[in-house]
Amino acid sequence: DGRLWHPLERNGGKVSLAMSARPGSRIASSEYQFVRKIGQGSFGIVNLARSEEGSLVVVKEINLSQMSEEECKGAQKEADVLSKLGSHHYVVNYIESFIHRKTLYIVMEFCEGGDLAERIQKAKKAGKYLPEASIMKWFVQMALGLEEIHSHNILHRDLKSQNIFLTAKGDAKIGDFGISRVLTSETELAQTVIGTPYYLSPEICEGRPYSKSSDIWSMGCILYEMLTLKRAFTGKNLPNLVLKILRGKYPPVPAHYSNDLKMLIKSMLQQNPKKRPPIERILSLECSQRTFQEIVGWSDDEDESVGGASENLPADNYSNISNKAKRTPSKPRRTELKKASSVGVPSRARSPAKVTIGSKYKAAPRSSQKGRRTKSSTAASTPKPKKVPLSR
Repeated sequence: DGRLWHPLERNGGKVSLAMSARPGSRIASSEYQFVRKIGQGSFGIVNLARSEEGSLVVVKEINLSQMSEEECKGAQKEADVLSKLGSHHYVVNYIESFIHRKTLYIVMEFCEGGDLAERIQKAKKAGKYLPEASIMKWFVQMALGLEEIHSHNILHRDLKSQNIFLTAKGDAKIGDFGISRVLTSETELAQTVIGTPYYLSPEICEGRPYSKSSDIWSMGCILYEMLTLKRAFTGKNLPNLVLKILRGKYPPVPAHYSNDLKMLIKSMLQQNPKKRPPIERILSLECSQRTFQEIVGWSDDEDESVGGASENLPADNYSNISNKAKRTPSKPRRTELKKASSVGVPSRARSPAKVTIGSKYKAAPRSSQKGRRTKSSTAASTPKPKKVPLSR
C-alpha cells in the first residue's frame, strides 16, 4: 500500500509499525489505527487512534532524538508514573508504552468531553456561572484521583484546568503526568522548580522544598477558577505573578456560592503549606461526603456523620481541627467496598450503608435504620442549582 512497515519485538511477540499517519493508516503498533492529530508540542504530537476493539485511545508520540539524555529520561518518566498508578476511575488510564526508532509511544484512555479549561471558557462565553452541583462533583472526583496519586507517593506538579479531562458522561479525570515526581518516602520533599506559573504554590515560587501540599494549592486554584471563571492569580509578567502568589490575595468568590466552597478555597490557598489540609481531610468534609453519596447514587439520612469525620473545615488554621474530626472511624462491620479505581459505582446488592471516602472506601456500620430515606425522596428534596448570570 506504499507504506514502510517495520517489525518490532514487544511483549514477547512481533507487531508491525507503519511510519505514516494519515486517516485510516496504522500508527505505533498494528493494534491502533490513526484517526486525527489532536495536539502538538515541542518534542512530539498527540494522536487520536482506534484500537482493534473499536475504542478510541490517545497515542502520544515523543521524538527522543531531539532531546538531551536528561530530557529523554523525563519523557520516559511519564510512562513509568502512569504504569505505577494502574487503573483508577478518576485518573486518565494508561494502556501501554514502547519505544521504536527513537520515538516513545504512550497509549492512554481518551476522554471525549475535552478538558475542564474548555468547559470553563464555554461557560464564560455564555455569561453564566457553573452550577455548584457540577463544581462539587468535578472537585470530589479530582480529589479522589489525587488521593490515589498521592497514595503512591507521587506528586503531580502540574495540576491545572487544562490537565483535568472530562468523559462523555461528564466525569472528571486527572491526566498529563509529564512532569510528575515519585517520592521515595512519605516525608521526602521535592526541590525542582517546575509547573504552570498560574498554579504554582508560594513555596515553589520561593525555591523552597515542597511536597503533596503544593498539589493541594493547585487544586485550590482550579476550584477557584471553576467558581469565578477566572484564575486566582494573574500578572503582566512572571515576576508580577509570583509577587501576587506570595501575597496570597485574590478577588472574592461570587456571593451566590456556598460558604463551604469559600472556606474550602481559603483553606487550600494557605500560604503556609503545613496549614493546608491533606487530600484525605478534604474528602472527609461534609460537603465532599454529600457529593460522594450523590456520585455513587446512595442516600441515607442518619444523624451520625459519614465515617464520623464530616464537619466544616476551619479556613484560618488547619491545626485547629477538633479531636472529633481527627478520630479514626469505627471498624466497619460490612464487607469492604471495591475501590473507585476498579469500578465507578460500588455494588448495591445489599441494603445501602454509609460510605466513607478517603484512603479506604468502606461501608461504615449503620447505627440505626431510623430516618432512612429513599434515593427518590432525597433527590426530590434537593433543590436544583440556579443558573446565575455573570455580573457585567
